[in-house]
Amino acid sequence: MTNRYRALRTVAALIGLIISTPPTFLSAASTRFGRERGPLILERAAAAPVDWSTAMVESTIKRYPTAESLEGWGYAKSLYLYGEYLVYLRTHDKRYLDHVKAWILIRQPITGVARSAGTA
Repeated sequence: MTNRYRALRTVAALIGLIISTPPTFLSAASTRFGRERGPLILERAAAAPVDWSTAMVESTIKRYPTAESLEGWGYAKSLYLYGEYLVYLRTHDKRYLDHVKAWILIRQPITGVARSAGTA
């Protein structure tokens, strides 16, 4: 066994130990400048849950701020806009609804005349 292999194995074992170690408890006898201190618990900071649907909509609006920048029509784009509308229904953030409406108005201007699929 080479020295490099032993070193890599040792590092891998230490990383595994660090990851699997529960939170560390420092005893009440720990002193700083001669004073007694109470128990201290060191824990990993719990991350706030992420609302991925809102993060996706925010990211897309940042990349495509106007309806013109979305360019064209397609199933995937329409499915995304439907999802954006569902996020609007949940969050009531008017920016999301305005983004969807702007895209729809560019594709289908309001003329007061409904067209069926068979007529031009």
